[in-house]
Amino acid sequence: MDVARDNAAAAAAAVQTAAMKPNLSVSGGAGYETAAESPFLIAFDFSLPIETAGKRGYRIAEATHFSDLSRIKIAETAWAVRSQVRAALVNLVFANGTLRCCTARKQRRAILSISFKAAFAPAKFRSPEATTARIDLANVRQAVRTAEGQVESARAVLAAAIGISLSGLAGETHAWPGLDTPPEPTALPAQGMRAATVANRLDVQRALADYEAAQSHLQLEIARQYPDINLSPGYAFEEGAHLVSLELGVILPLRNRNQGPTRRSRSPAQDRRRGVARYAKQRELSVDLRNCG
Repeated sequence: MDVARDNAAAAAAAVQTAAMKPNLSVSGGAGYETAAESPFLIAFDFSLPIETAGKRGYRIAEATHFSDLSRIKIAETAWAVRSQVRAALVNLVFANGTLRCCTARKQRRAILSISFKAAFAPAKFRSPEATTARIDLANVRQAVRTAEGQVESARAVLAAAIGISLSGLAGETHAWPGLDTPPEPTALPAQGMRAATVANRLDVQRALADYEAAQSHLQLEIARQYPDINLSPGYAFEEGAHLVSLELGVILPLRNRNQGPTRRSRSPAQDRRRGVARYAKQRELSVDLRNCG
């Protein structure tokens, strides 16, 4: 759980990183010339990068979907931990029940064996019934020892699932009220259970968030086909004159237009879209696939 929370915190920080705008850069310099009127030269140049084609928005969307995915993974981790604890607790409760039954059987077999022994003691011969009772008592004692081992093993598994030492469960009583009386099928309406299942399927939500992140990354790579603009105003003082300039720079996409990264991102996005659609169709789930084309 701590690892999942740390990953979610890192993903949330990535959203803030994606939203940052490029900083303005400035450069300056000074010089000297032999002109008598004004021998000093001073110049300042500024550079303001401007992102085009909505790259910042796609970058924020991708980081946001990854943040949503990390939060879903927290819920999945919590559910996995809860399931492990629940399974361990169920095994421990049943192991305790088995131990109680074996202990009660041992007491009854012990009383029966003593009764047979007392009844046939004056006759001074071994009765088949007494021998059978003695054998049954030995078997039940072995079953009690086996049940005690199962209880200790179940306690160790429960402690490991909770994340504590075995001594932390010392003196604790474990019970599950209502375990033997599950709810009636009529108390679980099929329509309501189906709606709750669809709304709370973490695997479906994770698949959708994964697809949205891949789709946003694809849109970002497509947007990178269009070059950014670099706005560069400047100021210079030379020979007593003030010079102001404004330059506009852009990278010409003549040799490449980011085709490789775009193709590399398109395949995972399409695979995730098909995977989500196939998953929903196989399980007849009402999943929102509006963005899946």
